[in-house]
Amino acid sequence: MKKYVIIGNSAAGISAVEAIRKRDKVSLITVITDEEYPVYCRCLISYFIAGETDKAKIFYRAKDFYQKNNIELLLNKKVIKVDPKKQVLVFEDKTQVGYDSLLIATGSRAKLPETKGIKKKEVFALRTLKDALQINGLLNLSRSVCVLGGGLVGLKAATALRKRNVEVKVVIKSKQILSQMLDVQAAEIVQERLLANGIELLLGQDVVEIIGDPEVRAVKLDNGKAFAASFVVVGKGVEPNKEIIAHTDMKVANGILVDNHMQSSFPNIYAAGDVAEA
Repeated sequence: MKKYVIIGNSAAGISAVEAIRKRDKVSLITVITDEEYPVYCRCLISYFIAGETDKAKIFYRAKDFYQKNNIELLLNKKVIKVDPKKQVLVFEDKTQVGYDSLLIATGSRAKLPETKGIKKKEVFALRTLKDALQINGLLNLSRSVCVLGGGLVGLKAATALRKRNVEVKVVIKSKQILSQMLDVQAAEIVQERLLANGIELLLGQDVVEIIGDPEVRAVKLDNGKAFAASFVVVGKGVEPNKEIIAHTDMKVANGILVDNHMQSSFPNIYAAGDVAEA
């Protein structure tokens, strides 16, 4: 009987659980997450903020999913290191867990620009349910919000926040929105719709400072102008969470390199989701 360990409790990790259980009903499976919630749909976070869905509908597996599949779920446990030689994982609290076969499905995190004030607690990446709950808690007290980035995450956040009747300004370094996806003509069509819905787009500009001590009060632009903001949402791309294998000889590029079977350069370690590079 094998011991499977999966680091990550989102789409890739849960898909792996279900695939394993189709072929192996008895082996041990441990799922580890540094969040406090069972599996939920990250794609619905912006709809939750917009008030278009409630918290209960974000969880897309039944409450007894882990029990029915005989899964050991470890919540609030952060893995800081993988030791391939000993076949163990080391947690932040220095405890360890062993494995026979490991799947790294740690996902990605938001890229935070090196902007003065970016570490303030009212700056959010909108990657987790915790982010969404904290934003919801601020909305009744907020009149204006700044969104950094004109990609999908930033624009979905802006649209959701506008539906909650706050003033939204989106600061975009590029001369257009969705610059990695759309040509200029297509971008202009989307921009017109956003403007019609009351979202202000500041194209070709960048934020150089988030002002406030300690709470966010305003943001300063690279042209010297500033405007009020109660909090900031960052949507400027993501980077894979691959630090746990940084000390190993595992082959990596931007993400963990995998073959057609999602196997890494170590035969009993696999990667899937945002952290993997095929």
